[in-house]
Order: sequence, then C-alpha cells, then structure tokens
Amino acid sequence: MNKLISLLLSMMFTIALTSSAYAAGGMAKGPNVAAPDRYVYYPGTEVLAKDEVRVIACGTGMPDARCEQLRQQIDDLRGKPQRRKAASDRYRIECLNKR
Repeated sequence: MNKLISLLLSMMFTIALTSSAYAAGGMAKGPNVAAPDRYVYYPGTEVLAKDEVRVIACGTGMPDARCEQLRQQIDDLRGKPQRRKAASDRYRIECLNKR
C-alpha cells in the first residue's frame, strides 16, 4: 500500500512540475505572426503580407449530409404523421428551396 501511495505522489509531483510546458509547439505572439511549429495545420495561422486579406466563408459545410439526415428522419417517422409532416416541411425549406 505504501508503494502505491508513493507512486501516486511521485506521479502527482511530476505532473505538477511539468504543467507549465507548452502544448503543440507554444503560443502565437499575435494574430498576424507566424505560429510556432506544430504537428497539425491550423487554418488562419499563416502570416499575411500587407496587400493580402484573409477571407473566411461561413456556411460552406456539407449541406448534403444534413439533407440526407432529414431524408432518413422522414423515412424513420412512418406511422407518426405530424412529426413526419414537420420533418418534410423542414426538408423542403432547407434542401429543396436552395436548388
């Protein structure tokens, strides 16, 4: 039992002493400064020149996946006419009116 307690205490001290380490290469110094080297790419971390602009397009996800989910939901709601009608209306508004 004493070995278990000493092991847990040593692990806690090790974690406490290393908690100030930077995760994933450190922190960026500002919004338009090169980000530290990381293992993954994060969009929006590139340095921009004076004549460049960062453009972010919202709502460009995968609408087909949402429409497919609604279609599946309509099929699953057989025997429940009110809920199925509501799902059909939502499908018509979100998926068919965009085309």
